[in-house]
Amino acid sequence: MFQSSTIRKFNYFSLNKTDKGPVRKYIMLVTGSSRPQMNRLLERKLLTGEIKEVTGHRNKFPTIYTRSDIELLAETDNLHERMGGPATKVILKREHERFNNPRFARLKNISPAHIYYSVFKTISTLRFLTLPSGTLLEAIGLSAP
Repeated sequence: MFQSSTIRKFNYFSLNKTDKGPVRKYIMLVTGSSRPQMNRLLERKLLTGEIKEVTGHRNKFPTIYTRSDIELLAETDNLHERMGGPATKVILKREHERFNNPRFARLKNISPAHIYYSVFKTISTLRFLTLPSGTLLEAIGLSAP
């Protein structure tokens, strides 16, 4: 790794403060690292003696709706010609509770906000929507199916 070999080559930790600056700037310039990244890297090198690439752990919400759920939602939306989120929610709930359709089991409790922002904003959903030309699909560079 470039950073590790450069730190070793210049014997960075034995340099005085004024000599460390140019070495830091050189590594930051070559690698494109920011100052905070460089500080973390040097601290890691000082504490552990090595620099390993650290992949961050991000918190992620569990996936509730499957691809087939999204396709079913898009199909339902197409059949009802773009009703609003609250009306679509009522249709989905009714499909499961009144008509006993097991395909709508997960979608029966979807919120209108989730319909608007989490589902219809995905490109995979847009591929299943039937929209007239000159609409959102063409605006983002996709052709209508």
